[in-house]
Amino acid sequence: MSSTVDSIVTLSLIYGFPMIAVIIRYKKMNAKEKREVRESFGTLEFMCTVGFLIIGAFLLSVGNVFDFFIAKVVGLVFIVPGAILMTISVWKRSKMRSIIFLLFFSVMIFLGTWF
Repeated sequence: MSSTVDSIVTLSLIYGFPMIAVIIRYKKMNAKEKREVRESFGTLEFMCTVGFLIIGAFLLSVGNVFDFFIAKVVGLVFIVPGAILMTISVWKRSKMRSIIFLLFFSVMIFLGTWF
């Protein structure tokens, strides 16, 4: 494992700040807003699109930082179906946006396999 302190700090900042911001915002919500957030995050569509993409991107980043091949593969296994399902989900609302998502995720998957 050839990870350096700066890559670990960068990974912590990339995923730490958004996580802390989400937790702080969630704590400031009232009970009704918290219930709505839990209901929307608990849907199958959210878990299969955004959830897969977030988990896959995190595992891919961890695999790259710690030079851990299995984490990279598992990350890509989560990203591919997440990207496909996200494209299908967005296709219902906007064709152009879904094509942009598909191109973005294709580049992300390509870069994840080589770096």
